[in-house]
Amino acid sequence: MQASTGSFEFFDDYEKRVYALQPDLYAEIRSIITAELASFAEHARRLPKVLDVSSAGLVPFDPRLTASTTILDLFPKPATVTLKSGVDWQVGDILRLEDGDEGRYDIVLMSSVLHHLADRHNNVVANVRRAFRNVSRRLRPGGALLVFEGCCPRFLAVAQDILYPVYSRLIVRLLHFTYVRMLCRREVLDALGAAELRVEEVPFRQPSYIAQMRWRVPSKYYPLTIRCLKAVKL
Repeated sequence: MQASTGSFEFFDDYEKRVYALQPDLYAEIRSIITAELASFAEHARRLPKVLDVSSAGLVPFDPRLTASTTILDLFPKPATVTLKSGVDWQVGDILRLEDGDEGRYDIVLMSSVLHHLADRHNNVVANVRRAFRNVSRRLRPGGALLVFEGCCPRFLAVAQDILYPVYSRLIVRLLHFTYVRMLCRREVLDALGAAELRVEEVPFRQPSYIAQMRWRVPSKYYPLTIRCLKAVKL
């Protein structure tokens, strides 16, 4: 039996499809990441080592701006996915820390990852906190985590917790998707603070559409706001 490839299984050509669905979103993400890579190189006088967690958009930046780029994903690389030159794929879990990972990276990227850290029993807040602690340990002093995440209002976060036993099983059993629970901005900020990371919010131009699997929903009708949070290890 072929190993599952997570959300990649929804597309024959994942990279082209995700960019086609949300070109303005990935243009904004690319602009912010490129500026961060350039700023690091200018101040450190070397290229950064980058970890991209779960590869949303399959590295939406030029990997030549990095000393190395590693994608960390729960699943093996699908045969249909072609990596850019200088990019490696590592099977692993951000909720675990492997030997040799501590202090290994200068920049960690997490784009549209946090809401997928829910499990059968929800636990998304606890898992996000654990993920950020593991990111902090992977970062070198002065290293930065960039989080790109669609955040919901607080009342929707509460409603999801109440309805989770029902809707999560519908998503998994009927849509054959992963467990999902969207987070509000305060939950993300609290989790970053618990990991003892210094946080600032980076201005983010909102996209015209937000994609849900194969479909696009106009942002003005969808209760999510894309946030970019930069968290630095002191």
